[in-house]
Amino acid sequence: MKNSDLIKLKIARTLKEMTEKQSLKSITVSSLCKHCKINRGTFYYHFLDLYDLIIWIFEVEVIQPLETYLLKNEFGSWRGMTNYCLQQMLKSQKFYCQSIKIEGQNNLKEYMQKRTYDCWKIFTNKYISVISNKCFHSDEYLDFLIKYTSQAMCNMVIAWAAEGMTIPINVMNQMDDVATKGIYGVVDYFR
Repeated sequence: MKNSDLIKLKIARTLKEMTEKQSLKSITVSSLCKHCKINRGTFYYHFLDLYDLIIWIFEVEVIQPLETYLLKNEFGSWRGMTNYCLQQMLKSQKFYCQSIKIEGQNNLKEYMQKRTYDCWKIFTNKYISVISNKCFHSDEYLDFLIKYTSQAMCNMVIAWAAEGMTIPINVMNQMDDVATKGIYGVVDYFR
């Protein structure tokens, strides 16, 4: 692992540790750097601001493993991926529960929605390419289907985190069946 990546991980780990003891809103770049024993220049070399760091953490812990899994599997099976993503978030519960509530530019909710869409697009396109030799009904309808599914799942995860992750993960995992059956059903209908 490169030194740059090790520094990023150290900064991320420190931020998550700090959220265990204090509000994310009260953490500044200066206080984070002090806890990390780095200077502000080092922080800003790697991240634009705390929001950029929050998004990076989510990208590395949740999205990159999900995309890797989807790209490696023959037609992008989603089974078990919601469980993996939720477990990753639960490991840093206080961090994610606080991060999801931050509003404004470059917030985690908007980033989650965009990246969840990207992942469902990979999943859906792989399914279509394997199952169907014909073109899908229309590109606009396909885009609507992906947006509908990804936003529904993402909004459930956002609500779960905003409410303190009190719903058991095994209950949240039922989203997999609803979402994939919906995608399969619509694609198979137009096949």
